Formats: sequence, C-alpha cells, structure tokens
Amino acid sequence: LLLLLLLLLLLLHLHRHFRHHRLHHLLLHHHLHRHRRLRLHHHHLLLLLHRRHQNHASYLGNLKTN
Repeated sequence: LLLLLLLLLLLLHLHRHFRHHRLHHLLLHHHLHRHRRLRLHHHHLLLLLHRRHQNHASYLGNLKTN
C-alpha cells in the first residue's frame, strides 16, 4: 500500500514537471490505460527520465555557481 502511495506521489510530481510535454503525457496516459501490465515499466522509464532531468538541473546549477 505504501509503495502504491509513493508511486502516486511520484506520478503527481512528474506530471507537474512534464506539463509542457502535454501531448506526450496524454499519449502515455492513454497507453497506460490500455496496457496495464506495462504500467510498471513506464513508471521505471519516467523515473529514469526524472533522474536524468534532476542530474541535468544540478549540472546547470553547478555551472552557474562556478
């Protein structure tokens, strides 16, 4: 149950980040509804994307401070 709540929080967090990728998000959302088995796989992909985004942001932050 806790894991499910964490995933939901993660999705909400990611949704804010990907607002400018609305079309992509809608397609993904539609896809998730059609293929529920692939849902976890997509969570994993989004997590990787999010981590990459965070790394990029921190990298830019480091460039600004230096």
